[in-house]
Amino acid sequence: MTRYSIALTTLLSTTITPHFATAADPWSYLSVDIPVALSDMAVTTMTYTTDGGNSTTAAADVKKKIILTGGCVSEKGNEYLGEYFACLELTNKAFSFEPIAPKTQFQAWTGTFAALPDMPRERNRHGSFQVNNNLCVVGGRDTADNLVAAIDCYDATTNAWTEVGTLPEKYMTSDFASYTLGDKVYIIGGYNQGYEALSQVVVMDMSNMDDTITFEEGVPIDTPRGDIFAVPVDDESTIMISGGFTHLNDFAKPLDSVEQYEIGSDSWEPVDALNEERGDKQLINLNGKIYAIGGEGKVDSGPGITVDDPLVVLAGGSIVLDTVEVLDITVDGDAEWVTKGDMPASLFRFGASGWVEEGSDDGVIFVFGGQVGFEAECECFRTTEKVMVFNPSQSKVLGQSAPSAGVAISVVVGHVVAAAAIVMMLA
Repeated sequence: MTRYSIALTTLLSTTITPHFATAADPWSYLSVDIPVALSDMAVTTMTYTTDGGNSTTAAADVKKKIILTGGCVSEKGNEYLGEYFACLELTNKAFSFEPIAPKTQFQAWTGTFAALPDMPRERNRHGSFQVNNNLCVVGGRDTADNLVAAIDCYDATTNAWTEVGTLPEKYMTSDFASYTLGDKVYIIGGYNQGYEALSQVVVMDMSNMDDTITFEEGVPIDTPRGDIFAVPVDDESTIMISGGFTHLNDFAKPLDSVEQYEIGSDSWEPVDALNEERGDKQLINLNGKIYAIGGEGKVDSGPGITVDDPLVVLAGGSIVLDTVEVLDITVDGDAEWVTKGDMPASLFRFGASGWVEEGSDDGVIFVFGGQVGFEAECECFRTTEKVMVFNPSQSKVLGQSAPSAGVAISVVVGHVVAAAAIVMMLA
């Protein structure tokens, strides 16, 4: 539950023409929905066996599914509570999603959802990862906005959840990036209890999680930041993070900077910056290309975006983005971010996962749930149960594709640290 600052609702009601997908658009909606409207969950693609990886397991017993855990399930998403915005209903539910690929060019992607056993506790703004035959969740916040210490793991062999350990208090965090390499999990950045952005990197050794999980401090990132995600770069031993928010600028705008780290080196190194400042987005590596999708930006940070009401700018209002950027790390020389065609709708605080069918050279990205722009009627950012699918092989560089019906942005308020400044400016 990340809180948002107080702001006048009249600042948030600007009407902007949405972009609608066309038949030729690489984006589409699935015909199936998440069982509940959901945001701020964790999403991980898990490959497992139902017998724990026994050497006699037949190929048919190997399962690959996308797992969604926890999140905000309030219909109103983050709603106005008089002093800040927050989600009032979290979940301990977990769902698996099994994609079904089209068999002909005339068919569309679809899939099936199934409920997994409930997690031991509710949480959102957490991370999830796979270790051996287990899907584990760590960090995040509870309904009271307190950081969660417990580390819970789902064993696909027993179909049950178990608390396997706890994060030491000094390492507790939310809205962070997580990355797994073998039995080691890297917990990168995020926010502490008071929403100060962290530069810390915590390395969890889960090779003996039935007995003791150990923790050590890794090489810190250069810029403290939260609302971030991490992906592998050209090989599994290199990690990339991008964008996010930091208290160092009073959450006045998201970051566009990108850092990457080669495991075992002495520092994080800067690489080409994003074209748009964005936080609460998704970062996905698919077939050698890294995609930055949607998220939260500033009202004056997007190309072609104008808002006439000067109070929106005065209040530091933000926008929900529908843009996509891609970094092709397979090219020779210094790779640069290139803007791709828009999503069907602006979205942030969602989950996403890349998916490649066995035997296929192409892949798609599934986008689950999230929150849409502010609605004055409910004074909230509603959650959605919709699932989008993005086929990058059909996308074109922005400017080469067909013109959209408009720029899809939705005004939202800034982070809680900016509240005092906003009130003073409006006084």
